[in-house]
Amino acid sequence: MWKRIFVAMCMVALAVSLSLSTWILEGGEAAASNRPAKVSGLTAKSVTVQSVTLKWKGAKSAKGYAVYMKEGGRFKIQKTVKKKKAKITGLSGNTVYQFKVRAFAKKNGKKIWGRYSKMISVKTKAAQGIDGGDDGTGDADSGVYDHVSKAAVNIFCEGVSEAGDDENVLISPFSVVNALGIVENGAAGQTQDEIAAVISDGMDLDSFNSCISSMNDRMNASDEAKWNVANALWANEGMGVKLKADFTDSLSRFYNAKVENVLFDSSTADAINSWADEQTDHMIPQIVDNVNPSDLIYILNAVAFEGEWADDYEDEDIEEDCVFTNSKGQTQNVTMLNSEESGYMEYGKGVGFVRYYKGYDYCFVGLLPDEGVSVKDYAASIEGSSFSEAFSSLRYGKAYVKLPEFSYDYSILLNPVLNNLGMRKAFTSSADYSNMLEDGEAMISQVLHKTHIEVDRAGTRASAVTSVTMTASALPMEEDIKYIYLDRPFVYAIVDAETGYPVFLGTVNSID
Repeated sequence: MWKRIFVAMCMVALAVSLSLSTWILEGGEAAASNRPAKVSGLTAKSVTVQSVTLKWKGAKSAKGYAVYMKEGGRFKIQKTVKKKKAKITGLSGNTVYQFKVRAFAKKNGKKIWGRYSKMISVKTKAAQGIDGGDDGTGDADSGVYDHVSKAAVNIFCEGVSEAGDDENVLISPFSVVNALGIVENGAAGQTQDEIAAVISDGMDLDSFNSCISSMNDRMNASDEAKWNVANALWANEGMGVKLKADFTDSLSRFYNAKVENVLFDSSTADAINSWADEQTDHMIPQIVDNVNPSDLIYILNAVAFEGEWADDYEDEDIEEDCVFTNSKGQTQNVTMLNSEESGYMEYGKGVGFVRYYKGYDYCFVGLLPDEGVSVKDYAASIEGSSFSEAFSSLRYGKAYVKLPEFSYDYSILLNPVLNNLGMRKAFTSSADYSNMLEDGEAMISQVLHKTHIEVDRAGTRASAVTSVTMTASALPMEEDIKYIYLDRPFVYAIVDAETGYPVFLGTVNSID
């Protein structure tokens, strides 16, 4: 009997052992099948003074990738992405950095990590001067962009000061600068000097033209973030307007501007509005109400932008029925987009975050003033060079962000804004446009600016049109962790990540 019991116990032990072995093997195989492959092909595709864009080959079973940079002798995560590409910003020029990437999968809510890629070393570029090029349209260095950024922010700040305390504002200094840059090319003497001081912080015209031409070309060539920058001029044949050849050559060479010589009548307004509608992808269908037959010239710029987020919002990141407290203290129902960003910026009495669009060349910057600081006061404290410096000096650390979906239209007559900034002579009968006209005198009667913005879970659509009207007769003047929840009035910008230039700047005081 004892022998039979012993044999039975041995058979049970064997069965248990076999079952356990099978369970272990199956578990091991399951774990192995869920672990992503090692990342390969890590390379630096774009290197600038302050940024490195990394690309790599996808890893099987990967749900995302973590990018590591060596800091203080250790590799630390700089950001996690879902695509096979990442842009690391806020770097120092002429410095060697080391990077690794590894993939991760997810099972039961937990990350399963793959192996590290091979390490690569990348040296950032040193700051350089203006590269003149044979055609005179060379690229500008960061010093040049300091000038245009300062001018851009000044235009925005003065525009905010002219707006109501509870008004949502959106200005594209870039659009204004393009239109008035054309005017500057036709101006002379004090008129030109005042325009230059306002739109380029006093840069010489050749450097300014090269800078704007470079920016226009770069934006129009952007693949993943879609831009359209267009310029046009309508001259009134009925008033005998004759443009100088050097002026039209500059328009073609630096601004790629369409020039139309027509008889101003009721159809001219339709033609101008049709052009604006087409160039802004139908976001701004009308810029002028009518065209006076005695007007001499209309100068137009249009800017349109459409960018999808580099890192998509998942369904669980989208939170309906959230509260936004507007500038009047009233609560509004909004949809919040939740994300974890890998860096933040501290600027003045506020804190902000950066969220990139596909391609990583352009980004959304959200700035939340400290409690008790109004958006208007905070906007007034922004300075161009310090804004670009803060943007290029992002602090690494987690930032938990809430961004509300919003959209609105805005328009502003810029005459008082430009006058307050020091551009006065251009609006008077003593203005000098001798570099534009073969004969006769002209003055600016109005500068009108219209904008549109949509920010949602897919990305951003934004547009701007600036219209400059010129007449012949005088008219009267007009890791650390930051929680950045944009659930009260805030400032935002759409920024060229390469240069730190704010193409659009806006404030949100309420969300309808």
